[in-house]
Amino acid sequence: MEKEDFRAGVDEYIKNLVHADYEFDFFKKLAEKWNQNPDVSDNFIEFLEREYTDRLPFRMKNKDED
Repeated sequence: MEKEDFRAGVDEYIKNLVHADYEFDFFKKLAEKWNQNPDVSDNFIEFLEREYTDRLPFRMKNKDED
């Protein structure tokens, strides 16, 4: 990768890193919630589907938003 290629994509790289951090935090909170009252593992997928249905989507603010 050339330096110019990196500079051209740096905004997208940062956005992806922030989004990945957001997703990781969300999943950690789900794991903590599940572990407070665990059920049989067969019900874990249903639990995730319910939680993701009620989830607010990730959205980065534009520079002009406060």
